Amino acid sequence: MTDRIIEHSGAANCTRDLFEDLATMLGCTYISDLKEPKYLNIARICLTAPCFAGYPVAVWKDMLNYLSVCMPQENLKDENEAKQLLLREIVFEGSNCK
Repeated sequence: MTDRIIEHSGAANCTRDLFEDLATMLGCTYISDLKEPKYLNIARICLTAPCFAGYPVAVWKDMLNYLSVCMPQENLKDENEAKQLLLREIVFEGSNCK
C-alpha cells in the first residue's frame, strides 16, 4: 500500500490543502482520522513523498503539530526539514523504538 501511495502524483485530486490532500489520498472520511493508529504512521510516510511539495512552512508546522511530531515549531526552516522530522517519527512494525 505504501508504494502505491508514494508513487501517486496526487495531481488529479490535489486541493492544495495539505490536510485534505493527505486525508483523501489515505481514504480517510475525516481529517481527524489521520490521528488514528491505523493511519498515523502511513500518513507520516506519505507526507515525505514528492507529491506533497510546495505547501507553505506554516502549513507544515500545523501538520507536524497535528501528527504530534516532537520538535520546536518555531525552528522549522522549510519543507525538507519537515519531511526529515516526519521520517524520524516513523514507528517500524514490531519495534518498540522510533
